[in-house]
Amino acid sequence: MSKQLANDFKVFEDPKTPGFVTLNHLEKMVKDHNIPKESRDFAKELMGRETLLDQLDSDSQKWLDGKISEQSIQDSIAAQTQARQDKEAPAPRPRSPYDGTDFLPAF
Repeated sequence: MSKQLANDFKVFEDPKTPGFVTLNHLEKMVKDHNIPKESRDFAKELMGRETLLDQLDSDSQKWLDGKISEQSIQDSIAAQTQARQDKEAPAPRPRSPYDGTDFLPAF
């Protein structure tokens, strides 16, 4: 969802608060039948994802102000990508007691 919001930022940008998507504007978009249904549906879906909204809404000091910047969206995408990579990374292989550093007695 973050990537779609980044791609369509201008669609959801609040005209009263340039440079930001605001939660108030998203709420208005959901109710405005003059806006394309696809945009209304996306706004509604986004409003229903509280954890994602909190992540997008928080600034560098984790304050929630009801405004989403393009930078906060990019930060969210980066965090999601990192979390996915961390989750997909293979677990470290257990070390063998015979990993070549032990002295093996000669027979």
